[in-house]
Amino acid sequence: MKRIEYKEIKDICIIKPSGEMIFFFLEELSKYIKNKIKSNQFRFIFDLTNVTWIDSIGLGLIALAVKSALLHQTKVCLIKPRENIVQLLKMSNLLELVKVFETTDEAMEFLS
Repeated sequence: MKRIEYKEIKDICIIKPSGEMIFFFLEELSKYIKNKIKSNQFRFIFDLTNVTWIDSIGLGLIALAVKSALLHQTKVCLIKPRENIVQLLKMSNLLELVKVFETTDEAMEFLS
């Protein structure tokens, strides 16, 4: 099983990491997000259903996507983050800058 799965639908980037979003596993994700931003794609959905922990590097990548999205009048969507991740997002003031949904379909509808 891949640690991170990627899908694109109508210029919306759906990112589905699994396990821990920590430094050792995020270089690929960092490159992906930066390439999408360079390609003028700013709509991101992070499906956090299978994520158990996010470190500061993982939060920084979400923050990068959030900043780019906000500068282009859109928002980053998160799918089903666990309570410990919600608390991290609150402490880092990111929770108020994203939209949280139960399903990818809800997030897709919001971004469309």
